[in-house]
Amino acid sequence: MKRFFQLSLILLAIPFLSGCIFFEWASGACEWFDDAHTESHCYQKVGIYTNTPEACEGAEYGGTRTKCYIKLAQRQKDGSYCDYIGENDGPPNYSREECYQAIAIETGDTSYCEKMGDYTAYGNEFSGGTGFSKEECLSVTDTSIYEDDSDKEGSEDKDEEDGECKYDSDCDSICEGNTYWKMGCNARTNTCEKTFDTNCSDENTEIGVFAFPKLCDTSSICIDDSATIRGMKSALSSEASNFQNLMQNVERGRRQALDNCLSALSDVTNKFIIDSAIMFSGLSGLRVNTSYQSMAEFSKYLQPSGSTVASLATAQVTGPVQGLLDKLGSIAVADVTGNAPKMPVEDYISLHCNASKTLKAEFDRLATERDNAIEIAEPFREW
Repeated sequence: MKRFFQLSLILLAIPFLSGCIFFEWASGACEWFDDAHTESHCYQKVGIYTNTPEACEGAEYGGTRTKCYIKLAQRQKDGSYCDYIGENDGPPNYSREECYQAIAIETGDTSYCEKMGDYTAYGNEFSGGTGFSKEECLSVTDTSIYEDDSDKEGSEDKDEEDGECKYDSDCDSICEGNTYWKMGCNARTNTCEKTFDTNCSDENTEIGVFAFPKLCDTSSICIDDSATIRGMKSALSSEASNFQNLMQNVERGRRQALDNCLSALSDVTNKFIIDSAIMFSGLSGLRVNTSYQSMAEFSKYLQPSGSTVASLATAQVTGPVQGLLDKLGSIAVADVTGNAPKMPVEDYISLHCNASKTLKAEFDRLATERDNAIEIAEPFREW
């Protein structure tokens, strides 16, 4: 914060002091900074804003100093500033040849490209999107902007009128698939170009044991997949209700089976002879609804750490239990036709007493699944 305040104070003084006075004052002010890196950038800013190459010389770091000269050359459209860069300057400093290519691109004057000779280097912010060499300099220099002074103003106005943009803010961001692209304005061509991207599929909305990939949105970069999240919330809520309904059906069957078991045992104890049709009217129509939505489609959103925690079971009774319910239901027929099924007393007692135990175990299993579904759904309350 202290460094920012000092540098801001220096820049704010520019309008109030003449060039020479400000240069002398600011050069001394740059010495306020207690590290060479910040001090070098201070001299660079002073040099660029005051068009004073002497200020650039105060930068201790060569990269900052040579960059200052290139910025001045571009700002003034004057290649003579490149001569301040030593002939032997190079990485990590900027070279004179790199300055030549930068000013050629800025002015459209290819004579600066000719000065590069056999020099080659990898590109940077001043290379115009390519590497550094005489040939690459010529390929990226737009000679149409190199005109007589009398025509320059009109040409620049025309370029602005014909161009797609003037500032980065003129360019709207785009989505390609689920990738967000920030667009920026190319100052040379006045066209919007891709600058940096964000893959929204790499960002997740984590809710409990689930992770939902985000979606690209041009106004907010990456946003929550609200539709899928709400769909998951609805499915979990419905599943808990489905388990509860199954539990009620199974419990109804268990109680009827238990009543029949106890009644038969009581009758046998009292030596009641059962020689007529045994009726089981209480379990009629107990086949459960198996059309509930499967939870399998949501399993893909489980985080690796949560796959062993949550069981996304679809609400249904097990196969053997359904078979038992079907058998009990088949016994529940009306005797008005005299065709009611009969079975030995011991088979009747065994069937219903064992059914009561089996249905109790199934009830407990369904209760566990229901509680699990409720627990999984809990983090979705805010959605």
